[in-house]
Amino acid sequence: MNTQPEEPKKDIESEIEHILTKLESLKPESEEYTTAVKNLDTLYACRSYKTNTWLNYEVLIPAAVNILGILLVINYEKVGIVTSKAMSLVGRK
Repeated sequence: MNTQPEEPKKDIESEIEHILTKLESLKPESEEYTTAVKNLDTLYACRSYKTNTWLNYEVLIPAAVNILGILLVINYEKVGIVTSKAMSLVGRK
């Protein structure tokens, strides 16, 4: 069993907003201001890492559909019914 009390998880955006409002009340020359800016920089880096994944579904889905279309056309041509201009049915990008 977990004996630690569960704290609600804050997402990155709400933490960024919290630090920005906290920075408004701090003096720029204070040590707490410097620490808050470093934390803000870390949160921005985490946010950009979180949103930039190497697998982009907006590109992956059309690519998969085009490959499937190419395979269908090749299979259709393999049967011998259509011999030319079948590739014009496949979308190009």
